[in-house]
Amino acid sequence: MDDGYNSRYRNGGTAGGLLGCLSAVLVGIPLMGGAFVASIIGDCIPEAPCHKAIDWFLMGPAIAITIAVGFGNRWLVNRLVRWWRDRGLHRPDHGG
Repeated sequence: MDDGYNSRYRNGGTAGGLLGCLSAVLVGIPLMGGAFVASIIGDCIPEAPCHKAIDWFLMGPAIAITIAVGFGNRWLVNRLVRWWRDRGLHRPDHGG
């Protein structure tokens, strides 16, 4: 059995998947948290009852932005890694 670098299991995910999830979390938590707080607090006037439910007109775009950031970063990182590997820049014997 070969114990070299190529024989070891290095998980099934990609670098883009990891960084895409991380960016989605970093963008999504504050964005959706702010939309949630704004929907809970918003528009309380004495003549009308306050709405204490989630406003999907605020949460919908926040969810869409979070998904777009996650998948966009995943695509971009995977594309850059593929470009880097296609040019052989990851090899230790590469001179440049």
